[in-house]
Amino acid sequence: MKIKNLNIIFIFLLQINVFASQKQIENFKTLTQFYSSAFPSGNISLNVDNVTFAEGNSSLACTYNLAAQSGSFVEIFRSYATNTQDFSFQPQSFDFQLKGQQNQNGNIKFMLYEDNNMNGSPFDIEDEIWSFNVGSILNVNTWQTVSCSVNQFVRIAGAGDNKLTFNRINAWRIVVENNKSNAQSGKIWIDNLNFNSNYQSSQISNSNISGSFIQLWNTDGCKCGQWTQNDWEVQMQKMKDVCMNKLVIQYGFYHDNAWYAPSTASFKTYQNNTLNNILSAANNKNIDIYIGLYFDETWNTADKSNNATYTNLLTKHQTVIDETYQLFKSNPHFKGWYIPQEINDLEWKSVNNRNLLANWLQSISIYAKAKDVNKKIMIAPYFGPNQPADVLESWYNQLLLIAKDIDIVAPQDGVGTTTKDLDTDIPLYFNEIKNACNNNQVEFWATIESFQQTAGWPIDNGTFRAIPAEVNRIQQQVNEISQFSNSILQFEWGYMQPNLNDATSKLYNDYLALQNCNLTSLSDDYMNLEKPKIYQIANKVHIFSNDDYVIEIFNIQGKKMEELYLEKNQETQIVNNYNSGIYILKLNNNVKSYTFKISVN
Repeated sequence: MKIKNLNIIFIFLLQINVFASQKQIENFKTLTQFYSSAFPSGNISLNVDNVTFAEGNSSLACTYNLAAQSGSFVEIFRSYATNTQDFSFQPQSFDFQLKGQQNQNGNIKFMLYEDNNMNGSPFDIEDEIWSFNVGSILNVNTWQTVSCSVNQFVRIAGAGDNKLTFNRINAWRIVVENNKSNAQSGKIWIDNLNFNSNYQSSQISNSNISGSFIQLWNTDGCKCGQWTQNDWEVQMQKMKDVCMNKLVIQYGFYHDNAWYAPSTASFKTYQNNTLNNILSAANNKNIDIYIGLYFDETWNTADKSNNATYTNLLTKHQTVIDETYQLFKSNPHFKGWYIPQEINDLEWKSVNNRNLLANWLQSISIYAKAKDVNKKIMIAPYFGPNQPADVLESWYNQLLLIAKDIDIVAPQDGVGTTTKDLDTDIPLYFNEIKNACNNNQVEFWATIESFQQTAGWPIDNGTFRAIPAEVNRIQQQVNEISQFSNSILQFEWGYMQPNLNDATSKLYNDYLALQNCNLTSLSDDYMNLEKPKIYQIANKVHIFSNDDYVIEIFNIQGKKMEELYLEKNQETQIVNNYNSGIYILKLNNNVKSYTFKISVN
C-alpha cells in the first residue's frame, strides 16, 4: 500500500474546540482573604461551609440581619490592597453561584472598586465604584448562577473618567440590601466567583515542548545525580523522541555540593561528575545544555532590599562560571548559563529593589560574557499577576534596560501551581512580557509547569506536593503558549521521566503518542522500548518493538483492511495504496495492546 502525506495521531487526540475563557477569582476555601463589615443598619457573619457548596468542597456561608428600613444593607468585601487585579482581557462578565433560603427578602448587588494609582486605596479622587444590581433572588433555595455583564455596571461613586477600568481593580463587594420596611434576616451561600472573557482559545497547534529543566538529586526524585554517561544518553534519546533538544540544569552548584568535578570552590564540601557526564552525553545526542549557577534556599527568605543579598551571591556565581567554563568550553553543546534564583514581580515592585535586582543580573551577565560572548544568559521569572499586565510590561522594560546582557527570558506559566489561568492570564501577560523582550532585543521563551500541585501555598499551608499533570492540559498549555514562542520548556523532567514511577511514565507515554518528530533512524535504546514505536519517514509508516505483535488495520467504519505480523526487534514498514481517510492500527499480542490512529491524505 502507498500512504501519502501520512501523519501519526494518538487515538485520544484532543478535540478541536473554540470557546470563551473563564478565570476563577475566588473559590471560598478560607476566610483569611475576606473582610466583612457590620453597619448600624445590620450585621453579617461569615464562615466556610464544607457541607453546602456548588462545586469543589466549600462555599462561603453568610448569616445576616437587616434593620427595619428599606435600603439597609450588609456586605461581603474583598480587598486586594496594592496587588491590583487586571480583568481587562476581552471582558465579558463576572459570575458567581448563589443559594438562598425560602421566604427570604432582599436584593443582591455586585460591585467593583477601582484603584487607578494602585496605592491600595480605592477612594482617591480618580477612583470609581461600579455596581451591578442582581435583584431579589434570595428566596431561591437551589444553586443558581448570577451573571453580571460588564456592559451593565453603573457608576455609583467617584469622579474619574466614567469608564470602568478593568485593569485597576482593587476590590469586589457583594451587598445584601433590605427591600422591605421591616427587619429581615437570613442566610445565603456564595461559591465560585469567576471572570469571563470573550477570548476564543483555539485548542490546536503544531508546536511541541522543545526542552526541559531537570533538578539533580542523588537520593530523592530522579536520583539522576548518580547517572552514568550512558544513562544520560538513554534519557536524552527519550527527550529527543518527544521533540526536545534543550536541557536546562536547574542548579550547577547547590549549597555545598558541586555537580561537576573538579571544583576548588571554597564553599564546596562535595563534588560529583554529573555535569561531566551530561555534557559528554549531550555531545553524542545533540542536546543543547544550559548550566544553572549557584543556589541555596536562603534566597527564598533573604532581604531583597539589602545589597549584601546580591553581592554575596555574585561571588559564588562568578566561581561557578569560572569552573564550568574551564571544564566545558570546548563542548559545542554547552550553550550558556541559567540564573536559578527565582524572580517575581511582587518582591521587586519598588524601584530600589528592582534596580538592585537588575544591576545584579547585569553583573552576572557581564562576567559570563567576558568568558564567551556567545554563551547565553537565561532567567525564568515567576510572573504575578501581582500587577496589571501593562505595569508588568513597564517593569520588564525597566529591568532589561539595566540588565541589558540577559539573552533569554522564559517566564513560568503558573498553571501547575494554580495561580494562573491558562486562557486569560497567559495570553494577557505573556503578550506584555514578550513586548518588553522585543523592545530590548531579548529572546522570549516560555516555561510550562508539567505538574499539578496538590498541597502547599496557595492551596493550603502544608508542604509543597505535586503530581504529573494530565497530558490534555499539557497540550493545551503548549497550544496557548505557542503563539508567543517556539521555544517552550517544561518544568521539570522528573514529572515526565519514563520509568521513574507509574504517573511519570504515563505522562511521558501519553505525550510521546501525541508527537511526530520525524525521526530518521532508530536509536540504540529502542531495543529497550516498553511500548511499540510508530513514526513516519517520507511516505512510510515504521513500527518497531521489542515484542512480537499482530497488527490489524481498520478503516474508520471498523472494516478490517489488513493484518500484519510485527516481529520483535525488527522494523516493519507499512506502505500500501489506501484511499484518503482515517485508519486505526491495533497492535496485540494477548498480553499487551496498543491503538494508534493514522491519517492518509
